[in-house]
Amino acid sequence: MRRGLPFVPLEELDDRPNVMADGAATSSTVLTLSHWPGSSTPLRLRHDLSAGIAFRYLRSRWRWPSAEVVTLDHFDQDGLVTAYAAAEPERALASEEALMAVATAGDFDVATDRAAARAAFALESLAPGPGDPAAGDAYRRALELLPDLVGHPDRHAPLWEEQDARLTKSEEALRAGRVRITEVPRLDLAVVDVDEGGGPTAGLHPIALHNRTGCTRILVLAPPHFRMYFRYETWVRLVSRKVPPRVDLTGVAEELEAAEPGPGRWRFNGVRATVARLEPDGSGSELAPELVRQRVERALADGVPPDRV
Repeated sequence: MRRGLPFVPLEELDDRPNVMADGAATSSTVLTLSHWPGSSTPLRLRHDLSAGIAFRYLRSRWRWPSAEVVTLDHFDQDGLVTAYAAAEPERALASEEALMAVATAGDFDVATDRAAARAAFALESLAPGPGDPAAGDAYRRALELLPDLVGHPDRHAPLWEEQDARLTKSEEALRAGRVRITEVPRLDLAVVDVDEGGGPTAGLHPIALHNRTGCTRILVLAPPHFRMYFRYETWVRLVSRKVPPRVDLTGVAEELEAAEPGPGRWRFNGVRATVARLEPDGSGSELAPELVRQRVERALADGVPPDRV
């Protein structure tokens, strides 16, 4: 069994040789276990999730490189599971399936196991705020709690119950038909129609949607709230399947803003964003959902390679 590596937060790393979990290598990184685009993760270890890469490494015959510690450069569930696998290889391998489910729920918002979703929600609630001087303590606490969160999420209900309730309401709305999903396979697009009074787009939990569609482009129509986004799977180096590239929707944002009868403003945060989104500002939009859908579908169709038309 591989020896575990002590965890050290990035800000305390100095120049110690390290294994980077789910992030970008530092000048002293000797092994990167990351699904990020452009990472130096060895080809034979690649997996959709950084946690999957870590488990493949643990099961491989490769020796640990000359690393002294494992580190993280951001706080999320996949990164925490990856770091935990490097720090506690034996315990991690014993709970691999459950830990992978937590990483999947955190990164891809897909969770058929409610316990995994709750563990992911609990970890999210522990995230430090920007510039928090105690960020390192938050990482250590999350890693310390991780085994119990995975094995006994009910013990930590205060950490997950608010987000869990939102997921329950979203699932109920889908079952009742107040929220409907229509797939456009040629565009890898799922159109989500929300009845009036069904709540703003922010009220729909992404796990409720992603559990029901594998499409990587999601358009939510809940007037006056709208959102089109490219899922996180389109940003990472996905190896299990080929997904269509993102399309720059800056021009669509300009078109929709020009068509607005009211003061609404639209923005697209760019194809390089981890989750690229097209949406109106907080005041919403007065446009008809049919127009929004038509403009989005036209832009996505223009980005489809000729052999898929």
